[in-house]
Amino acid sequence: MTNVEETDVAQRFDRRQFLQRIAATGAAIAGAIFGGVLLHDRRTGAEYFRDLRRRQARRLPKFNVELSAGDVQMVVVRGKSPAQMVRAAFDALGGARKFIKRGDVVFVKPNVAFDRPPALCATTNPETLKAVIRICYEAGAKQVIVADNPINQPESCFVKTGIKQATLEAGAKLIYPTPDAFETVEIGGEALTAWMTFTNHWHSPLRSSALHQLRTTT
Repeated sequence: MTNVEETDVAQRFDRRQFLQRIAATGAAIAGAIFGGVLLHDRRTGAEYFRDLRRRQARRLPKFNVELSAGDVQMVVVRGKSPAQMVRAAFDALGGARKFIKRGDVVFVKPNVAFDRPPALCATTNPETLKAVIRICYEAGAKQVIVADNPINQPESCFVKTGIKQATLEAGAKLIYPTPDAFETVEIGGEALTAWMTFTNHWHSPLRSSALHQLRTTT
């Protein structure tokens, strides 16, 4: 083969390689553009983080109480004895067994926001809390857990408000909020889909028994 023929073959080979590389590059660019279109996230930043929180959130079972059309949903009780008032309220709502099943783990959240004595009425009355705990046990609760996330220092709040003493006297378990006790929980709302919730110390009983939140008022 002469030098001219060798040069011609080399040029044809180089052109063939060039065209192949152009075609491969074009295909890669087209694929990247097509993939970008498919993978493009049209959500806003707020929507993205909302959905991310929802995917990462713990999902708890629902323990909604089925109510009929004639069931009472709210009552107002007046009197001088917290214990008698609590019992009257439960009775008017249909009794504690309407909300609590035997073997349930019940979470009671009193208001323990401030380190103030009960006489100032800034927090839940300790006698009210004791009455709620005892009624839960009478209804068949396996365990009653009491907790709150106070504004002031937790240990001081639970002691000064009398909530710690009331909890222990009624036979419930008291849990203080710690940084590792919170996790994101799916709450299923429209504006708030997931929220940091005080769960770490009591979520394990949920696997075997129901949990109800009873909100007490001062």
